[in-house]
Amino acid sequence: MGFLKLESLEPTVFFAEDKEGLKQLVKLIISNEGKETDAVLEVKTESERYLVDIKRVSSGTGRYEVFIPDIQQCVEIKFRLYVGEELQDEASVVWKPQRHWLVYVIQRCHHDPGYTDLPQNVFEEYRGFYDSILRFCDETSDFPEESKFRYQVETAWSLLYYIRNSPKEVVDKLIGLIRDGRIEVAALYGNEITALCSHEELIRLLYPSFRLKRDYGIPIKSAEINDIPGLSWGLALVLANSGVKYLVAALPRWYFGEHHPNWDESEFAPHGGPKAFYWLGPDGSKVLFWYGKLGWDSAMFFANDYEQTYKMLPKKLRELEEQGYPFDAITFRVQGGHRDNSPPTIKPSFIAKEWNERWAYPKIIIATNSDFFEYIESKYGDELPVFKGELPSTDYVVGATSTPSETGINRITHDRISSAEKFCTIASVIADYPYPRGHLEKSYENLLMYDEHCWGMHHPIGPAQDSSINTKCGYAYTAAALAHDCLLKSLNKIVDQINFPEEAYYIVVFNPLSWMRTDVVYACPREPSPCGFPMHVVYELSEDWVERTGEKPPILVAGTAIGRNIVDLPLELLEKPFDLIDEDTGEKVPYQIIELSSPQAPTPMAGHRYALGKIDRRHAMELVFVAKDVPPLGYKTYRIVPSRGKADFPTTIKVTETTLENRFYKISVDPENGAIVSVYDKELGIELVDKDAPHKFNQFIARSVIDGKEYPAEESKVEKGKTGPVLGSLIIKGDGVGCPQRTQEIIIYDELKRIDIANRLLKDSTPLLELYFAYPFNLDNPKVKFEAAGAIVTPIEDQIPGSNTDYYAVQHWVDVYKENFGVTWSSIEAHLVEFGGLWPGYLSEAHHGVTYPGYGHEFLKPGEIKKGYIYS
Repeated sequence: MGFLKLESLEPTVFFAEDKEGLKQLVKLIISNEGKETDAVLEVKTESERYLVDIKRVSSGTGRYEVFIPDIQQCVEIKFRLYVGEELQDEASVVWKPQRHWLVYVIQRCHHDPGYTDLPQNVFEEYRGFYDSILRFCDETSDFPEESKFRYQVETAWSLLYYIRNSPKEVVDKLIGLIRDGRIEVAALYGNEITALCSHEELIRLLYPSFRLKRDYGIPIKSAEINDIPGLSWGLALVLANSGVKYLVAALPRWYFGEHHPNWDESEFAPHGGPKAFYWLGPDGSKVLFWYGKLGWDSAMFFANDYEQTYKMLPKKLRELEEQGYPFDAITFRVQGGHRDNSPPTIKPSFIAKEWNERWAYPKIIIATNSDFFEYIESKYGDELPVFKGELPSTDYVVGATSTPSETGINRITHDRISSAEKFCTIASVIADYPYPRGHLEKSYENLLMYDEHCWGMHHPIGPAQDSSINTKCGYAYTAAALAHDCLLKSLNKIVDQINFPEEAYYIVVFNPLSWMRTDVVYACPREPSPCGFPMHVVYELSEDWVERTGEKPPILVAGTAIGRNIVDLPLELLEKPFDLIDEDTGEKVPYQIIELSSPQAPTPMAGHRYALGKIDRRHAMELVFVAKDVPPLGYKTYRIVPSRGKADFPTTIKVTETTLENRFYKISVDPENGAIVSVYDKELGIELVDKDAPHKFNQFIARSVIDGKEYPAEESKVEKGKTGPVLGSLIIKGDGVGCPQRTQEIIIYDELKRIDIANRLLKDSTPLLELYFAYPFNLDNPKVKFEAAGAIVTPIEDQIPGSNTDYYAVQHWVDVYKENFGVTWSSIEAHLVEFGGLWPGYLSEAHHGVTYPGYGHEFLKPGEIKKGYIYS
């Protein structure tokens, strides 16, 4: 051989186009033991031979770049190095064709309504961002198509704020750019914790963007949800049935290290790289799901310059190759700065312009989500795997317990606003009721903002955090107030259209559900007023006015309802004997008047009602009865009739110091710790409580997240609660670690096969505690189903493979059952549950569900829920 040595040969991902066609860049290291010389590289396959000139090969060892024809077959290639006709060195290589990479650079900012500043400041900051976005679109309008500035609006709340606060000409310009594909609006209102959403709220996540679609004719093709380690299965159904084909789920990969993983990566994405698959909804509809790992989603180097991109991009693409990434296109996220709520940057467009002028591949395409998805689906759609099921969250559903009262209020509002909307619609049709679209929309908007993932500042301490969390909680209170306002006023308008047979006091019970319902009614004689006091005109006789004008004088007054005040029951009516008559049947209905005796009672607004009851007893009173067979989306009327003697109704309810009994159950309570030790179902002849469980039924447990130490409630005081023909109860009072006050009430009914348990805790400032109530049902190897957002889920079976099994966010109910019997457990305010696996010894082998640092995590497999235990 000669004086030139071919030390190494490295194919690259770079391709350039010349008049002869596409050429691949190959990097060589050549050592030269002689003088500087020109050389020729021969590239030879079985069928082809190419010659490439290498000018000025210097003495010593040097690096050289040559372009060879694009060879897209796996063949053996011989590389021979010549000086003149003299062969210097040769090497044989089994050639692996390089992909013609398309690199879709998508700019977004990560929407966080708080975290980086006070929420209102963040909203205002986005106004400046959108001004810049419009300017960057103008500045790159004459660039080649692939390098024109484009922007992905991750979620809609910032865009809506900008549109509401911008002049028409600016909005028109913005809409034009959206129509042209320079700006894409994603489908969702915010980065929502979908597991917290109600079914209706999950759908309402799309309303704001789809209103823009209707009003301005813009496309809504993709959805994005960012920073949320979990997704509700119902989201796939909602998106697909709304015509949204694509979903970017930027799951936070940093949870996979020291913290809780979203799923078992070895099972779900063993190559460790980005993954695309079709996510089937509960109805079989599908959305194309893109899962991008941290590092693949966040290519910050694109925001700097060409040189840095040239160094970094090949490394990223090589990593994808090594991990078995299946596509020839990849997406990278660009942010204008290393911060949530980052401003836009125009730099990627200039980088792409310079890059594409030199390189055919990798081609950098400044893009939106839909641009990338449409390419992937068109080329690889038939090859993509299919998955179905829930992806239970591992973080924010737990984080929502940091504001437990407001989370409970928001859950109640989920149902109340749905009822309000129904009755507002009815009232607007049958009465002169102005449909409160503005109030309803604001209520939903506040609901969505509360269930959005931002829970305050990046540093959760100090005045900024206090202000942010106050704003966050305010969303729940505002949504509740507006829903309450709409519900009360619409119902009173409907009541005004009812023809009552005689002058009397009536109670009208409405059923907002689509099936006939028999349920308990708690009617407060003095209900809280709605948030608005509308004015209305009344005419009162004024002799002076009549003498001067001959007309009655109009007077504007305020009312709690529309055109009048809400009617409250007079106290004297309730203090004397009366009958409650079912107007449909004419029968007397058993009733019971209960009165709040403690501000710590586990009753909504107990403190306020107790205090106001000292001024007006009606605030502290409730008339309780069972309304039977209330028609679907209808009502029943009950009339209050004074009677001569006190009503005496037979009842099966018996209350002792430690037991409750009716025709359905006998319940026994431990007098020492207040836990339920037995729930015996008389009809089935079955004990419903597992008496051998390590925790007692309805027992309060505090657990340290530092070392896992448990602190079950030990001492309690048990006393008789309410007793009457409708219901009876026991009251348990005590304290616990982190909770100086604990009040629990167990309630049974004479006519309803149901047990109500109301638990109220006063949490002190002790941090790093998980608080639970245990419900160990006496079922071995049970089946479990629960109502999730937009879906019915069987844990493990209806989940993305290997996903979180530590805890689940439920809507209204959980069924734990076997072939012969089962239990339906329902929670009004608490959303988080864990099934027979949180605590050691409940699984066949695995101790799963430990979430505190250092204790590891194991994923449950089908059949590993061995006990019918629920922890909430």
